[in-house]
Amino acid sequence: MIVAGCSTSRNTRLSRTYHEMTSRYNVFFNGNEAFQKGVKRIEDGLQDDYSQILPLFPYSVHSNLGKSDKEMDYAIEKAKKLIKKHSIRSKPKFKSTRSNDKAYVEWFRQEEFNSMVKEAYMLMGKAHFYKGEFLESIGIFNYIRRHFSTQEVRYEAELWMARAYTEMGWYYEAEDILKKANDDNFPIRLTGEFAAISADLALKREQYKDAIPYLKEAIAEQKDKKIKRRYLYILAQLYQKSENFENAVATYNQVLKMSPPYEMEFNARIRLTEVFQGKGNAEGIKKELRKMIKDEKNQEYLDQIYYAIANLELSQNNVEAAIENYELSVENSTKNNVQKGLSQLTLANIYFDRGEYRLAQPHYAGAATAFGDEYPGVRNIRNLANVLNQMAEYFEVIEYQDSMQMVASLTPQQQNVLIDGIIEKVKEDEKRAAEAAAKGESILNLPGQSDWYFYNPQLVQRGREEFQRIWGNRKLEDNWRRSVKMDTGFGNIAQDQDTEEDTAQVMDNKTREFYLQNIPSSEQEIKASNNKIAMALFGLGEVFRVNLNDYDKAIDYYNQLISRFPKHEKILDAYFGLYQCYEKKDDVAQAEVYKQKIIDEFPNSRYATILSDPDYMKKLELAKQEQDSLYEASYKAYMDGDFNAVTYNYRQIIEKYPDTELKPNFMFLNALITGSNQDSAEVFRKQLTELRTQYPDERVSEQAKNILAQLDAGKKLSGTGATPGSLLKKRDALLEELGMEAFVDTTGVLNETGERSLYTYDEDALYYFVMLIPSGRVNENQFLYEVARFNFTKFLIKDFDLSWLDYNQDTTILIINGFNGLDESLWYQRTFILDQSLYEILSAIPYERMVISDRNFRALVTTRDLKEYKRFYDRFIKPKEGTIQDPFKKDDPDNEPPGKALNN
Repeated sequence: MIVAGCSTSRNTRLSRTYHEMTSRYNVFFNGNEAFQKGVKRIEDGLQDDYSQILPLFPYSVHSNLGKSDKEMDYAIEKAKKLIKKHSIRSKPKFKSTRSNDKAYVEWFRQEEFNSMVKEAYMLMGKAHFYKGEFLESIGIFNYIRRHFSTQEVRYEAELWMARAYTEMGWYYEAEDILKKANDDNFPIRLTGEFAAISADLALKREQYKDAIPYLKEAIAEQKDKKIKRRYLYILAQLYQKSENFENAVATYNQVLKMSPPYEMEFNARIRLTEVFQGKGNAEGIKKELRKMIKDEKNQEYLDQIYYAIANLELSQNNVEAAIENYELSVENSTKNNVQKGLSQLTLANIYFDRGEYRLAQPHYAGAATAFGDEYPGVRNIRNLANVLNQMAEYFEVIEYQDSMQMVASLTPQQQNVLIDGIIEKVKEDEKRAAEAAAKGESILNLPGQSDWYFYNPQLVQRGREEFQRIWGNRKLEDNWRRSVKMDTGFGNIAQDQDTEEDTAQVMDNKTREFYLQNIPSSEQEIKASNNKIAMALFGLGEVFRVNLNDYDKAIDYYNQLISRFPKHEKILDAYFGLYQCYEKKDDVAQAEVYKQKIIDEFPNSRYATILSDPDYMKKLELAKQEQDSLYEASYKAYMDGDFNAVTYNYRQIIEKYPDTELKPNFMFLNALITGSNQDSAEVFRKQLTELRTQYPDERVSEQAKNILAQLDAGKKLSGTGATPGSLLKKRDALLEELGMEAFVDTTGVLNETGERSLYTYDEDALYYFVMLIPSGRVNENQFLYEVARFNFTKFLIKDFDLSWLDYNQDTTILIINGFNGLDESLWYQRTFILDQSLYEILSAIPYERMVISDRNFRALVTTRDLKEYKRFYDRFIKPKEGTIQDPFKKDDPDNEPPGKALNN
């Protein structure tokens, strides 16, 4: 009798009490225990990178989420079991005597009468979240939001939706749901959670200052000491990032007072040295840090300790002491690449700010190697490292060639004396280096090094390795250089008519022969050596002017080129570089000097033309606009079949602008016109071949290549898809395959120019999701299978039709239809692009995707004007992409929740 009375089909006080108690202390308890165990596993597995701003929540390190799948799956299983066996949806008998009781009437109207069911849904959503299945969790939280809209759990669900959107990078949606949640009825008990999620959203957007007030509120509301300590550490990092060093110091010290774990304590002390502003006992701090060096438990942290000491030295303007400690940090950094990168980057910046670019170069290169691809600003560091590396190569060329020429100017006896001295120095340096290595000391800064090439062991070694890489092994003999010429520093090799047998090249730098073998002796060799020096001097001028904006150094190297090699081919470019440098320095008088030199000495040069005519650049821009307009008109004429206009425009462009960048495009159009005549096949082939030869890297050359391949395969011209006639035939074939009529309506919405567009905006129309994919770049059968798999597993309540169509010779369209309205198609598009299997197929190829109504698709296929549809899309469809909620939700309360139906 008790069991019958407790059936979920009957809604009585007894049945409600029974199912709630059984749910809470049996099924839910076990599921929640598994969930909490999984969360702890994720938290315990977190390895924090203290060189970066810590993630506010451990789950933000997505690579950790898979560690608790077993526990989360168990929690989901228990949640589903609770819902299935203990949900009470039938209504109780209504008590008419309480019809005026507002609370009773509201209770009676609810859909679910077991209060633990909503907790089961929350548990299921959070378990999916911690599995990294954020879209699944959003579906479940959205179900809670709709079906428990009058209860507090709605706000909890909305906060978890915001978490999920934030983790997916859907920041607009996260912000929107937070705004909706923060209404007048928002529960006070959730204030801290709301603030923490808002801070996390700002952090992920890199809006660090905006995150600070939210984080401070979250700290004030947080009762858990461990979480509060983490929040405080992150707050200190944000103050430091915002250069609010006083608050950063105070907050790091607050962390230290909360008995943090050793790693957090250690890093807080290191960060304090970064924000030290001279207030406090710097010497005392350094003394404590040096004590830490002697502690064995800190051996793996030596790089960070030396880094901290260096920071303090730098804050006191003890730059040389700071450099010494940063270098010790680099030397002792064997495992922590990020710390090694930080120390090298700081060293590089010190040298760079002092204008010592050659000393900065190896440290930027080291930092660029140490930092991973995700490190903030690593791209700029690598770019600067590359620039300075190029600069270093120019310096090496100059030093090498100057050294060679100096030795060549000596008598044989003088050469031997000099070289013997070099050999003795090499032996001494090697001995000292070996001794230093045996003692474990740094050999990076051995004294006695010189800028002269053969007194610099690093340059000699690089020269030896580069020589061997280019030449291999070659015998020393008087005329060996006649066989092959080496372009040291620029990597070019020129070969003479004479070749001699390759034998062993002397590579022992402790013999006279090693140094004598590369000495230039003939007039031709001296001339080639001078040219390398001149080109390197010009290169240095360009690097300092263009890349480093160091105009004084640029002026120096341009002037060295002019002084040493006044007849060199780069003199004109050096004059123009000097003119630009003085313009940047606002030195009008000197800029005028070089402007006049260019006009007087090089009157026919392009630079003279530009400087003589103040309107030259304006005329150049107008000419470019004319060329663009002429090409657009030619393309339209071609599509309209007006071949005479295309031919006329082609002749005009060749006569008026023979060097235009659009010449290959005009050549291609002209060839296509030839190809429209079946009797001109050979001329057509010749024109396409000429285009490929003259402009091999242009996009139209690739199209020409494809057409030539089809011609070689014996296909007729009409099958190439290259003429207006064949384009129209393809259009008609597409329409026929789709079962559509040609579209000729022009009643669409106004476009941005005020003209009527072919495209209309209708949110309730039948929509397609289409992908334009380069022909032949994907296996169509495999891709269709993957799309079908995606549809079946993600949208169990919806059927879609799939088809392939050839849009033109280069592009294939995948059409997915069956969407009732714009919202459905946009939601599908969003989930489609996040699917991992589809991403792996598409990530390696260029493709375009969009949603389009049935009517607009017919217009697109008819007119082939993709550019116009893109403009329409950007104006009317794109703004909607970030505002769509799940349209595939199940409204039937007796069905499974949308988390299962929308398994995306």
